[in-house]
Amino acid sequence: MERPDPGQVSFADSTGNAHARRWTNRQSGASAVRPATTTVLIVVEAMHDSATSDVRELVAALGVALKATWSVTPVTAMLREQSPRFTFEPPAAEG
Repeated sequence: MERPDPGQVSFADSTGNAHARRWTNRQSGASAVRPATTTVLIVVEAMHDSATSDVRELVAALGVALKATWSVTPVTAMLREQSPRFTFEPPAAEG
């Protein structure tokens, strides 16, 4: 099993599945979007000088596209050192 390097930022859910960069495709198909998918986590990262404004613009554009394509209301957050966690409640399973 692979482990992140000390200090490496990683995005994981409460079950231990990772959702960013090299970790998603090495663990399993858990991050694959399929016809039955009801919840998607899209991670956007940037370190360049205009990263904050560029990421905001990208998140806004993705939100518009997702809402238009699938009639959903995206939930977004900008993670920072002061607010490093994004928590959301997935939709209840139909049944």
